[in-house]
Amino acid sequence: MPPFFHRCVRLVVGATLSVSPAVCHHEEPWKLTDVRGHLPDLDFALTSDAGKQISQANLAGDVTLVYFGYTHCPDVCPETLAKLAQMTHQLGDAAQHVKVLFVSVDPARDTLAVMHAYVDAFDAKHDVGLTGSDSAIKALAQRYRVAYQADEPRANGG
Repeated sequence: MPPFFHRCVRLVVGATLSVSPAVCHHEEPWKLTDVRGHLPDLDFALTSDAGKQISQANLAGDVTLVYFGYTHCPDVCPETLAKLAQMTHQLGDAAQHVKVLFVSVDPARDTLAVMHAYVDAFDAKHDVGLTGSDSAIKALAQRYRVAYQADEPRANGG
């Protein structure tokens, strides 16, 4: 991936993770902020790592976190999924209505089996790997203002 992509991902991850200390700080009470209207409502139809069609309707009533990445990502993706797994673990019983959607931006290499093993390694209970056609993933990424770029595959598959 180009350096620009890594900077963007680090910026998004950094901004997301910088909120965590404020949420976990127990000395001062914290309040929730209604963020509805800042991003479009969840709207997608993709294939889960279990091979089932899934859409926003399957997640009604759940808190849903959407993360775009790829299983061959060497650093940012696994670190972020590990931190999200820690967060859901810390929520205890409240996490029963939390889903982390890992949307692959590398559907050519991220097969259902690869995605399933990857998300299960972090949090099999809350993580769902999602894949689909290039156009479906591109449309979802554009909907949430996510930019990514895939280079042409190399002869060795990289």
